[in-house]
Amino acid sequence: MYRHVLTLLRGSAHDTAEQFTDHNALATLRQQIRDSARSIQASRYAIANAIAQYQSELDHQQIVTSKIADLEQRTIIALEKGQDELAQQAAETIAGLEDENETSSAAQKLFREQLANQKAQLREAQSILRELQRGARLAAAADSTRYLNDRAGSNHTGALNAARETLDRLQKRQQQDQRKAEALAGLDRAAQPKTVTEELARAGCGKPLQRTANDVLDRLRTKTKPSKKS
Repeated sequence: MYRHVLTLLRGSAHDTAEQFTDHNALATLRQQIRDSARSIQASRYAIANAIAQYQSELDHQQIVTSKIADLEQRTIIALEKGQDELAQQAAETIAGLEDENETSSAAQKLFREQLANQKAQLREAQSILRELQRGARLAAAADSTRYLNDRAGSNHTGALNAARETLDRLQKRQQQDQRKAEALAGLDRAAQPKTVTEELARAGCGKPLQRTANDVLDRLRTKTKPSKKS
């Protein structure tokens, strides 16, 4: 039982961690992009520094080569003048400079190889970074759109449902008020004998309570009959 509970707790913690990671995925991506951009910038500075060192090595080799050429000419002159001891010293210096020149050439080759590799890695990293930046912008736009759609949809649904409920309540109240008014009018008519008598009279039950146009015409016709006989 204890092992089952422990497994359940671990599973719940894992689900919670995944939900937290998913919820903060965009913020995490942005921070990772910023870290990558700083790393790429540091690589650019390192490559620029290496290029500067390589150029300095080239300049130094040119200086050494110029010194060797100058010493060789002077050593030839010393040999021609029979100054063998001086020529020997010059030759030793030339040998040292040539060793230095070879070391410089080896260093330059290593610089070129490393720089080519680092430049290729930098180009690939910059391409990936640009792709990530575009993806982050699209993800941010999609996330904002989804948030707005969800919020607008819930607002619209809530507003429409509320309006529908208000209309239903209004219609029910109006129907209730109309029924109440009709019931009250019926009660008033039943409570007033005059009203009942008027309704009976209009229905032809007994003598009419009010004169009509026909009554007036009948009366007037009776008055005109004697004049017609004369």
